[in-house]
Amino acid sequence: MREPGQPSGFFYGWVIVGASCVLMSVSYGSGLTLAVFLKPLTSEFGWSRGVTSLAYSFNMLLAGCFAPLMGYLSDRIGVRKVALFGAGLVGLGLALTSQIHSPWHLYLFQGLLMGGLGYGALAAPLAANVNRWFTRRAGLATGIIYSGSAIGVMLFPPLSRYFINLFGWRTAYLYLGLAASILVIPAALLLRPHVDHDSEGDMAPEPAHHTFAPSVRHATAIETLSGTTPPSIWWLRAAMFCCCVCMSVPLVHIVSHATDIGIPKLAAAGILGVTGAFAFPGRIGMGFLADRIGGRRSLLLCSGIQTFMVLGFLLSHDLLTLYIVAALFGIGYGGIIPQYPILCREFYGTKALGRLFGSVTLFGTSGMATGGYLGGFMFDQSGSYTLPLMVAFIFGGINFLIALSLVLRQTPSLPQRLGLSWKPG
Repeated sequence: MREPGQPSGFFYGWVIVGASCVLMSVSYGSGLTLAVFLKPLTSEFGWSRGVTSLAYSFNMLLAGCFAPLMGYLSDRIGVRKVALFGAGLVGLGLALTSQIHSPWHLYLFQGLLMGGLGYGALAAPLAANVNRWFTRRAGLATGIIYSGSAIGVMLFPPLSRYFINLFGWRTAYLYLGLAASILVIPAALLLRPHVDHDSEGDMAPEPAHHTFAPSVRHATAIETLSGTTPPSIWWLRAAMFCCCVCMSVPLVHIVSHATDIGIPKLAAAGILGVTGAFAFPGRIGMGFLADRIGGRRSLLLCSGIQTFMVLGFLLSHDLLTLYIVAALFGIGYGGIIPQYPILCREFYGTKALGRLFGSVTLFGTSGMATGGYLGGFMFDQSGSYTLPLMVAFIFGGINFLIALSLVLRQTPSLPQRLGLSWKPG
Protein backbone atom coordinates (compact mmCIF):
# COMPACT_ATOMS: atom_id res chain seq x y z
CA MET A 1 0.00 0.00 0.00
CA ARG A 2 1.24 3.48 -0.80
CA GLU A 3 2.21 5.52 2.25
CA PRO A 4 0.89 9.09 2.76
CA GLY A 5 2.78 11.53 0.57
CA GLN A 6 4.63 8.79 -1.33
CA PRO A 7 4.45 9.60 -5.06
CA SER A 8 4.55 6.02 -6.33
CA GLY A 9 4.07 2.46 -5.16
CA PHE A 10 1.41 -0.21 -4.84
CA PHE A 11 -2.14 1.16 -4.87
CA TYR A 12 -4.54 -0.94 -2.79
CA GLY A 13 -7.49 0.31 -4.79
CA TRP A 14 -6.78 -2.33 -7.42
CA VAL A 15 -7.10 -5.06 -4.77
CA ILE A 16 -10.50 -3.55 -3.93
CA VAL A 17 -11.43 -3.75 -7.60
CA GLY A 18 -10.37 -7.40 -7.88
CA ALA A 19 -12.16 -8.50 -4.72
CA SER A 20 -15.31 -6.57 -5.72
CA CYS A 21 -15.20 -8.23 -9.15
CA VAL A 22 -15.21 -11.70 -7.57
CA LEU A 23 -18.10 -10.78 -5.25
CA MET A 24 -20.17 -9.40 -8.11
CA SER A 25 -19.44 -12.46 -10.23
CA VAL A 26 -20.71 -14.95 -7.67
CA SER A 27 -23.64 -12.96 -6.25
CA TYR A 28 -25.12 -12.01 -9.64
CA GLY A 29 -24.24 -15.17 -11.54
CA SER A 30 -25.70 -17.44 -8.87
CA GLY A 31 -29.05 -15.65 -9.03
CA LEU A 32 -29.21 -16.05 -12.80
CA THR A 33 -28.70 -19.83 -12.59
CA LEU A 34 -32.50 -19.97 -12.34
CA ALA A 35 -32.54 -19.58 -16.12
CA VAL A 36 -30.99 -23.06 -16.37
CA PHE A 37 -32.95 -24.58 -13.47
CA LEU A 38 -36.27 -23.22 -14.79
CA LYS A 39 -37.30 -26.26 -16.81
CA PRO A 40 -36.02 -28.89 -14.33
CA LEU A 41 -38.01 -27.22 -11.54
CA THR A 42 -41.21 -26.89 -13.58
CA SER A 43 -40.85 -30.52 -14.65
CA GLU A 44 -40.22 -31.76 -11.09
CA PHE A 45 -43.03 -29.88 -9.37
CA GLY A 46 -45.47 -29.04 -12.15
CA TRP A 47 -45.18 -25.28 -11.52
CA SER A 48 -45.79 -22.80 -14.32
CA ARG A 49 -42.89 -20.79 -15.70
CA GLY A 50 -44.43 -17.63 -14.28
CA VAL A 51 -44.54 -19.08 -10.76
CA THR A 52 -40.98 -20.39 -11.02
CA SER A 53 -39.43 -17.29 -12.60
CA LEU A 54 -41.01 -15.22 -9.84
CA ALA A 55 -38.09 -16.41 -7.66
CA TYR A 56 -35.72 -14.37 -9.83
CA SER A 57 -38.09 -11.41 -9.56
CA PHE A 58 -38.02 -11.63 -5.77
CA ASN A 59 -34.22 -11.95 -5.93
CA MET A 60 -33.88 -8.68 -7.84
CA LEU A 61 -36.73 -6.82 -6.14
CA LEU A 62 -35.57 -7.56 -2.61
CA ALA A 63 -31.97 -6.79 -3.58
CA GLY A 64 -33.18 -3.37 -4.65
CA CYS A 65 -35.29 -2.88 -1.53
CA PHE A 66 -32.31 -3.60 0.70
CA ALA A 67 -29.79 -1.68 -1.44
CA PRO A 68 -30.42 1.80 0.11
CA LEU A 69 -30.16 0.33 3.62
CA MET A 70 -27.00 -1.60 2.75
CA GLY A 71 -25.52 1.47 1.10
CA TYR A 72 -26.26 3.48 4.23
CA LEU A 73 -24.73 0.81 6.47
CA SER A 74 -21.61 0.62 4.33
CA ASP A 75 -21.26 4.41 4.68
CA ARG A 76 -21.62 4.06 8.47
CA ILE A 77 -19.90 0.83 9.52
CA GLY A 78 -17.69 0.02 6.54
CA VAL A 79 -18.06 -2.00 3.37
CA ARG A 80 -16.21 -5.10 4.65
CA LYS A 81 -18.75 -5.98 7.36
CA VAL A 82 -21.69 -5.48 5.04
CA ALA A 83 -20.05 -7.49 2.25
CA LEU A 84 -19.15 -10.39 4.56
CA PHE A 85 -22.76 -10.58 5.69
CA GLY A 86 -24.05 -10.62 2.12
CA ALA A 87 -21.41 -13.00 0.79
CA GLY A 88 -22.18 -15.65 3.37
CA LEU A 89 -25.89 -15.57 2.62
CA VAL A 90 -25.38 -16.02 -1.13
CA GLY A 91 -23.68 -19.39 -0.59
CA LEU A 92 -26.17 -20.40 2.09
CA GLY A 93 -29.15 -19.56 -0.13
CA LEU A 94 -27.81 -21.68 -3.00
CA ALA A 95 -27.21 -24.66 -0.73
CA LEU A 96 -30.64 -24.42 0.90
CA THR A 97 -32.34 -24.29 -2.51
CA SER A 98 -31.34 -27.94 -2.92
CA GLN A 99 -33.94 -28.77 -0.25
CA ILE A 100 -37.00 -26.95 -1.61
CA HIS A 101 -40.42 -28.56 -2.02
CA SER A 102 -42.74 -25.59 -2.59
CA PRO A 103 -42.54 -22.20 -4.32
CA TRP A 104 -42.28 -20.26 -1.07
CA HIS A 105 -39.09 -22.17 -0.22
CA LEU A 106 -37.63 -21.03 -3.54
CA TYR A 107 -38.74 -17.44 -2.94
CA LEU A 108 -37.28 -17.43 0.57
CA PHE A 109 -33.88 -18.85 -0.31
CA GLN A 110 -33.34 -17.20 -3.68
CA GLY A 111 -35.38 -14.07 -3.04
CA LEU A 112 -34.57 -13.03 0.52
CA LEU A 113 -31.26 -14.77 1.28
CA MET A 114 -29.51 -14.64 -2.10
CA GLY A 115 -31.20 -11.47 -3.32
CA GLY A 116 -32.23 -9.05 -0.59
CA LEU A 117 -29.62 -9.91 2.03
CA GLY A 118 -26.99 -11.28 -0.36
CA TYR A 119 -26.72 -9.42 -3.66
CA GLY A 120 -28.44 -6.42 -2.07
CA ALA A 121 -25.58 -6.12 0.43
CA LEU A 122 -22.99 -6.12 -2.34
CA ALA A 123 -24.03 -4.30 -5.53
CA ALA A 124 -24.47 -0.70 -4.36
CA PRO A 125 -21.87 -0.75 -1.52
CA LEU A 126 -19.18 -2.20 -3.81
CA ALA A 127 -19.80 0.33 -6.57
CA ALA A 128 -19.89 3.25 -4.14
CA ASN A 129 -16.70 2.10 -2.41
CA VAL A 130 -14.75 1.79 -5.66
CA ASN A 131 -15.93 5.22 -6.82
CA ARG A 132 -14.44 6.68 -3.63
CA TRP A 133 -11.07 5.03 -4.27
CA PHE A 134 -10.81 6.24 -7.88
CA THR A 135 -11.27 9.57 -9.61
CA ARG A 136 -9.49 9.85 -12.97
CA ARG A 137 -9.96 6.14 -13.73
CA ALA A 138 -13.30 5.69 -11.98
CA GLY A 139 -14.99 4.55 -15.18
CA LEU A 140 -12.43 1.83 -15.82
CA ALA A 141 -12.49 0.66 -12.18
CA THR A 142 -16.31 0.57 -12.12
CA GLY A 143 -16.38 -1.29 -15.41
CA ILE A 144 -14.02 -3.92 -14.04
CA ILE A 145 -16.07 -4.63 -10.92
CA TYR A 146 -19.28 -4.86 -12.94
CA SER A 147 -17.50 -7.18 -15.37
CA GLY A 148 -17.71 -9.59 -12.46
CA SER A 149 -21.43 -10.03 -13.06
CA ALA A 150 -20.61 -10.74 -16.71
CA ILE A 151 -18.13 -13.41 -15.62
CA GLY A 152 -20.86 -14.86 -13.41
CA VAL A 153 -23.27 -15.05 -16.34
CA MET A 154 -20.52 -16.61 -18.48
CA LEU A 155 -19.59 -19.31 -15.94
CA PHE A 156 -22.51 -20.16 -13.67
CA PRO A 157 -25.25 -21.15 -16.17
CA PRO A 158 -23.05 -23.60 -18.16
CA LEU A 159 -21.61 -24.94 -14.90
CA SER A 160 -25.13 -25.41 -13.57
CA ARG A 161 -26.16 -27.32 -16.69
CA TYR A 162 -23.09 -29.53 -16.32
CA PHE A 163 -23.85 -30.27 -12.67
CA ILE A 164 -27.51 -30.97 -13.44
CA ASN A 165 -26.53 -33.45 -16.16
CA LEU A 166 -24.14 -35.25 -13.78
CA PHE A 167 -25.93 -35.16 -10.43
CA GLY A 168 -29.49 -33.81 -10.84
CA TRP A 169 -30.73 -30.36 -9.91
CA ARG A 170 -30.70 -30.80 -6.09
CA THR A 171 -27.05 -31.83 -5.81
CA ALA A 172 -26.16 -29.21 -8.42
CA TYR A 173 -27.50 -26.46 -6.15
CA LEU A 174 -25.58 -27.90 -3.19
CA TYR A 175 -22.28 -27.88 -5.07
CA LEU A 176 -22.93 -24.37 -6.37
CA GLY A 177 -23.49 -23.14 -2.81
CA LEU A 178 -20.22 -24.70 -1.65
CA ALA A 179 -18.28 -23.21 -4.56
CA ALA A 180 -19.81 -19.77 -3.99
CA SER A 181 -18.87 -19.73 -0.30
CA ILE A 182 -15.27 -20.70 -1.05
CA LEU A 183 -14.96 -17.76 -3.45
CA VAL A 184 -16.85 -14.91 -1.80
CA ILE A 185 -15.83 -14.99 1.86
CA PRO A 186 -12.07 -14.54 1.25
CA ALA A 187 -12.85 -11.83 -1.30
CA ALA A 188 -14.99 -9.92 1.21
CA LEU A 189 -12.18 -10.03 3.77
CA LEU A 190 -9.95 -8.09 1.35
CA LEU A 191 -12.29 -5.08 1.26
CA ARG A 192 -11.61 -1.86 3.12
CA PRO A 193 -13.10 1.65 3.00
CA HIS A 194 -11.30 4.54 1.35
CA VAL A 195 -9.25 6.87 3.55
CA ASP A 196 -7.92 10.26 2.54
CA HIS A 197 -4.33 9.27 1.86
CA ASP A 198 -5.28 6.21 -0.24
CA SER A 199 -5.86 7.74 -3.66
CA GLU A 200 -4.63 7.59 -7.20
CA GLY A 201 -2.89 10.90 -6.78
CA ASP A 202 -5.24 12.53 -9.23
CA MET A 203 -7.86 14.00 -6.91
CA ALA A 204 -9.50 17.08 -8.31
CA PRO A 205 -12.04 19.51 -6.85
CA GLU A 206 -15.58 18.48 -7.59
CA PRO A 207 -17.84 20.83 -9.54
CA ALA A 208 -19.85 23.16 -7.38
CA HIS A 209 -23.13 21.50 -8.25
CA HIS A 210 -22.00 18.35 -6.45
CA THR A 211 -22.74 20.11 -3.19
CA PHE A 212 -26.46 20.04 -3.97
CA ALA A 213 -28.35 17.26 -2.20
CA PRO A 214 -30.47 15.82 -5.02
CA SER A 215 -33.19 14.71 -2.64
CA VAL A 216 -33.87 18.27 -1.48
CA ARG A 217 -32.33 20.59 -4.08
CA HIS A 218 -34.77 21.34 -6.93
CA ALA A 219 -33.74 23.11 -10.11
CA THR A 220 -35.67 26.13 -11.28
CA ALA A 221 -37.04 26.26 -14.82
CA ILE A 222 -34.24 28.63 -15.88
CA GLU A 223 -31.58 26.37 -14.35
CA THR A 224 -33.00 23.38 -16.18
CA LEU A 225 -33.06 25.28 -19.47
CA SER A 226 -29.47 26.43 -19.13
CA GLY A 227 -28.16 23.08 -17.84
CA THR A 228 -26.53 24.61 -14.75
CA THR A 229 -27.72 21.89 -12.36
CA PRO A 230 -27.51 18.10 -12.52
CA PRO A 231 -30.69 16.32 -13.63
CA SER A 232 -33.15 15.05 -11.08
CA ILE A 233 -32.20 11.71 -9.56
CA TRP A 234 -35.54 10.47 -10.89
CA TRP A 235 -34.19 10.50 -14.44
CA LEU A 236 -31.51 7.99 -13.48
CA ARG A 237 -34.01 5.90 -11.54
CA ALA A 238 -36.40 5.77 -14.51
CA ALA A 239 -33.59 5.01 -16.95
CA MET A 240 -32.28 2.15 -14.84
CA PHE A 241 -35.74 0.66 -14.36
CA CYS A 242 -36.45 0.61 -18.09
CA CYS A 243 -33.06 -0.73 -19.12
CA CYS A 244 -33.30 -3.54 -16.56
CA VAL A 245 -36.74 -4.62 -17.76
CA CYS A 246 -35.26 -4.74 -21.24
CA MET A 247 -32.26 -6.87 -20.26
CA SER A 248 -33.93 -9.23 -17.77
CA VAL A 249 -36.43 -10.80 -20.17
CA PRO A 250 -33.69 -12.30 -22.37
CA LEU A 251 -31.39 -13.09 -19.46
CA VAL A 252 -34.00 -15.12 -17.58
CA HIS A 253 -35.81 -16.68 -20.53
CA ILE A 254 -33.44 -16.96 -23.49
CA VAL A 255 -32.41 -20.52 -22.52
CA SER A 256 -36.04 -21.66 -22.39
CA HIS A 257 -36.84 -19.74 -25.59
CA ALA A 258 -33.95 -21.42 -27.38
CA THR A 259 -34.96 -24.93 -26.31
CA ASP A 260 -38.56 -24.16 -27.31
CA ILE A 261 -37.43 -23.49 -30.89
CA GLY A 262 -35.37 -26.69 -31.04
CA ILE A 263 -31.90 -25.73 -29.76
CA PRO A 264 -30.24 -28.55 -27.69
CA LYS A 265 -30.18 -27.92 -23.93
CA LEU A 266 -26.43 -27.55 -23.42
CA ALA A 267 -26.09 -25.33 -26.50
CA ALA A 268 -29.02 -23.22 -25.26
CA ALA A 269 -27.29 -22.71 -21.91
CA GLY A 270 -24.24 -21.68 -23.92
CA ILE A 271 -26.22 -18.78 -25.41
CA LEU A 272 -26.49 -17.25 -21.95
CA GLY A 273 -22.80 -17.99 -21.43
CA VAL A 274 -21.98 -16.07 -24.62
CA THR A 275 -23.81 -12.99 -23.32
CA GLY A 276 -21.64 -13.14 -20.21
CA ALA A 277 -18.45 -13.72 -22.21
CA PHE A 278 -19.02 -10.56 -24.26
CA ALA A 279 -20.45 -8.56 -21.37
CA PHE A 280 -17.05 -8.92 -19.69
CA PRO A 281 -15.10 -6.85 -22.29
CA GLY A 282 -18.22 -4.71 -22.76
CA ARG A 283 -18.17 -3.59 -19.13
CA ILE A 284 -14.46 -2.89 -19.05
CA GLY A 285 -14.43 -1.29 -22.49
CA MET A 286 -17.44 0.92 -21.85
CA GLY A 287 -16.04 1.93 -18.47
CA PHE A 288 -12.79 2.92 -20.21
CA LEU A 289 -14.81 4.77 -22.85
CA ALA A 290 -16.83 6.61 -20.19
CA ASP A 291 -13.60 8.10 -18.83
CA ARG A 292 -13.07 9.68 -22.24
CA ILE A 293 -16.49 10.63 -23.59
CA GLY A 294 -18.52 10.80 -20.35
CA GLY A 295 -21.10 8.53 -18.81
CA ARG A 296 -24.03 10.07 -20.70
CA ARG A 297 -22.75 9.21 -24.18
CA SER A 298 -21.62 5.76 -23.07
CA LEU A 299 -25.09 5.14 -21.62
CA LEU A 300 -26.70 6.12 -24.93
CA LEU A 301 -24.43 3.82 -26.95
CA CYS A 302 -25.00 0.81 -24.70
CA SER A 303 -28.74 1.42 -24.59
CA GLY A 304 -28.99 1.37 -28.39
CA ILE A 305 -27.02 -1.88 -28.69
CA GLN A 306 -28.97 -3.65 -25.95
CA THR A 307 -32.38 -2.59 -27.22
CA PHE A 308 -31.94 -3.65 -30.83
CA MET A 309 -30.37 -6.99 -29.89
CA VAL A 310 -33.51 -7.87 -27.93
CA LEU A 311 -35.30 -7.57 -31.27
CA GLY A 312 -32.54 -9.75 -32.72
CA PHE A 313 -33.39 -12.56 -30.28
CA LEU A 314 -36.97 -12.45 -31.49
CA LEU A 315 -35.98 -12.70 -35.16
CA SER A 316 -33.27 -15.39 -34.79
CA HIS A 317 -34.07 -19.08 -35.19
CA ASP A 318 -30.74 -20.90 -35.58
CA LEU A 319 -27.91 -21.43 -33.10
CA LEU A 320 -25.23 -19.45 -34.95
CA THR A 321 -27.43 -16.36 -35.30
CA LEU A 322 -28.50 -16.60 -31.66
CA TYR A 323 -24.85 -16.72 -30.61
CA ILE A 324 -24.05 -13.63 -32.69
CA VAL A 325 -27.01 -11.72 -31.26
CA ALA A 326 -26.08 -12.89 -27.75
CA ALA A 327 -22.53 -11.57 -28.22
CA LEU A 328 -23.76 -8.12 -29.27
CA PHE A 329 -26.41 -8.09 -26.56
CA GLY A 330 -23.70 -8.93 -24.03
CA ILE A 331 -21.65 -5.92 -25.08
CA GLY A 332 -24.68 -3.64 -24.72
CA TYR A 333 -26.12 -4.92 -21.46
CA GLY A 334 -22.66 -5.45 -20.05
CA GLY A 335 -21.62 -1.87 -20.67
CA ILE A 336 -24.79 -0.11 -19.56
CA ILE A 337 -24.96 -0.89 -15.83
CA PRO A 338 -21.56 0.63 -14.87
CA GLN A 339 -22.68 3.96 -16.33
CA TYR A 340 -25.18 4.58 -13.52
CA PRO A 341 -22.75 4.83 -10.57
CA ILE A 342 -20.45 6.86 -12.83
CA LEU A 343 -23.29 9.29 -13.57
CA CYS A 344 -24.29 9.43 -9.89
CA ARG A 345 -20.73 10.45 -9.06
CA GLU A 346 -20.53 12.92 -11.98
CA PHE A 347 -23.81 14.58 -11.05
CA TYR A 348 -23.90 14.44 -7.26
CA GLY A 349 -20.40 13.76 -5.90
CA THR A 350 -19.25 11.13 -3.40
CA LYS A 351 -20.46 12.38 -0.01
CA ALA A 352 -23.54 10.14 0.13
CA LEU A 353 -22.82 7.97 -2.88
CA GLY A 354 -23.75 4.71 -1.13
CA ARG A 355 -27.22 6.00 -0.27
CA LEU A 356 -27.81 7.70 -3.63
CA PHE A 357 -26.70 4.82 -5.80
CA GLY A 358 -28.58 2.47 -3.50
CA SER A 359 -31.79 4.30 -4.39
CA VAL A 360 -30.98 4.03 -8.11
CA THR A 361 -30.17 0.33 -7.66
CA LEU A 362 -33.61 -0.19 -6.13
CA PHE A 363 -35.20 0.89 -9.41
CA GLY A 364 -32.78 -1.24 -11.42
CA THR A 365 -33.49 -4.40 -9.47
CA SER A 366 -37.21 -3.59 -9.59
CA GLY A 367 -36.87 -3.51 -13.37
CA MET A 368 -35.04 -6.84 -13.33
CA ALA A 369 -37.80 -8.29 -11.16
CA THR A 370 -40.52 -6.93 -13.44
CA GLY A 371 -38.93 -8.21 -16.62
CA GLY A 372 -38.08 -11.62 -15.18
CA TYR A 373 -41.67 -12.21 -14.05
CA LEU A 374 -43.33 -10.66 -17.12
CA GLY A 375 -41.40 -12.98 -19.39
CA GLY A 376 -42.75 -16.06 -17.64
CA PHE A 377 -46.27 -14.67 -17.13
CA MET A 378 -46.67 -13.56 -20.74
CA PHE A 379 -45.35 -16.90 -21.97
CA ASP A 380 -47.93 -18.71 -19.85
CA GLN A 381 -50.68 -16.55 -21.38
CA SER A 382 -49.54 -16.59 -25.01
CA GLY A 383 -47.55 -19.81 -25.36
CA SER A 384 -44.49 -18.10 -26.87
CA TYR A 385 -41.84 -15.51 -26.08
CA THR A 386 -42.83 -13.12 -28.88
CA LEU A 387 -44.87 -10.81 -26.66
CA PRO A 388 -42.33 -10.74 -23.77
CA LEU A 389 -39.47 -9.85 -26.12
CA MET A 390 -41.54 -7.10 -27.77
CA VAL A 391 -42.34 -5.60 -24.36
CA ALA A 392 -38.64 -5.75 -23.50
CA PHE A 393 -37.86 -3.90 -26.74
CA ILE A 394 -40.35 -1.14 -25.86
CA PHE A 395 -38.82 -0.60 -22.43
CA GLY A 396 -35.39 -0.49 -24.04
CA GLY A 397 -36.64 2.21 -26.39
CA ILE A 398 -37.80 4.32 -23.44
CA ASN A 399 -34.38 3.92 -21.82
CA PHE A 400 -32.74 5.04 -25.07
CA LEU A 401 -34.87 8.19 -25.16
CA ILE A 402 -33.97 9.08 -21.56
CA ALA A 403 -30.28 8.55 -22.33
CA LEU A 404 -30.62 10.74 -25.41
CA SER A 405 -32.24 13.49 -23.33
CA LEU A 406 -29.30 13.41 -20.89
CA VAL A 407 -26.85 13.77 -23.77
CA LEU A 408 -28.84 16.66 -25.25
CA ARG A 409 -28.69 18.49 -21.91
CA GLN A 410 -24.93 18.76 -22.44
CA THR A 411 -25.48 20.51 -25.76
CA PRO A 412 -25.57 24.32 -25.42
CA SER A 413 -29.13 25.52 -25.33
CA LEU A 414 -30.42 28.36 -27.52
CA PRO A 415 -30.08 30.98 -24.71
CA GLN A 416 -26.48 29.83 -24.16
CA ARG A 417 -25.62 30.09 -27.83
CA LEU A 418 -27.06 33.61 -27.86
CA GLY A 419 -25.12 34.56 -24.73
CA LEU A 420 -28.32 34.93 -22.71
CA SER A 421 -27.96 32.01 -20.30
CA TRP A 422 -28.58 32.72 -16.65
CA LYS A 423 -25.98 31.78 -14.03
CA PRO A 424 -26.96 31.17 -10.39
CA GLY A 425 -25.53 33.23 -7.58
